[in-house]
Amino acid sequence: MIELDAASFLLQWAVGGLFFTWVTTRRREVGIGYGWMMRITFGLMAVASIVVSRFLDPVPVRDLAAVGVVIGTAIAFVVSYQRRAAGVAGQREGGERRTARVAAMTGIDKDER
Repeated sequence: MIELDAASFLLQWAVGGLFFTWVTTRRREVGIGYGWMMRITFGLMAVASIVVSRFLDPVPVRDLAAVGVVIGTAIAFVVSYQRRAAGVAGQREGGERRTARVAAMTGIDKDER
């Protein structure tokens, strides 16, 4: 029979939610605040996984993975916070620079959007 372990449940939801957040925010199709909210929410779920595990049933490998998820989430949040000023315009400028570099190398010019 399958047992429902609260710490594993929280960690699985946190990892799944962070993956979904990565998919939805990687091309800046949603606002920056959405990404921050999702990272904070799922990061706190990973922290809750560690806390619940300490009181109920510690599993060293899962707890170490949860610590890794918390650290990764914190790093992603800090990087996002540092890049907040670029916004959509910064994303487009970066794309235009890459397009110009490829056009210079290949001679193929892509039309602007």
